[in-house]
Amino acid sequence: MLIAEIMQYLDACELVTYDANDTSGDVFIELPATPDTCVAVLPQPGTQSPGYDNLDNTGVQIIVRGAADTDVETQARAQAIYDKTHGFRNGWFINGGAYILSCLSPNGGIVPLGDDDNSRPEFAVNLNIKYRNTNREVR
Repeated sequence: MLIAEIMQYLDACELVTYDANDTSGDVFIELPATPDTCVAVLPQPGTQSPGYDNLDNTGVQIIVRGAADTDVETQARAQAIYDKTHGFRNGWFINGGAYILSCLSPNGGIVPLGDDDNSRPEFAVNLNIKYRNTNREVR
């Protein structure tokens, strides 16, 4: 699953703490109410894939949230995630994972989302990812 691969890649880059069981980490596949400081990697719609090969296009949104009054630190963490993902190409996020042809941000940087209802700052990293889908048969 590409979302888990991104989470593991960010963990290897020491930008998040990934726990496959969601018990001790700070990166999730949906944005939880707690902890205050966390990262969510969310699937988003991609663009149409050609269908005649096994290349797929998908979207991913990474939400970085911090504790109240940590705007600078939260923004810096989002920027570090952007710097490690935007421009990633011709490789794997993890060994044995999907082959990534390109991973690009359509926004040209991080997107400030403002504060949530609990005054916690949030920033987004939006990505368009083109990858080789080895689960889909080429016709």
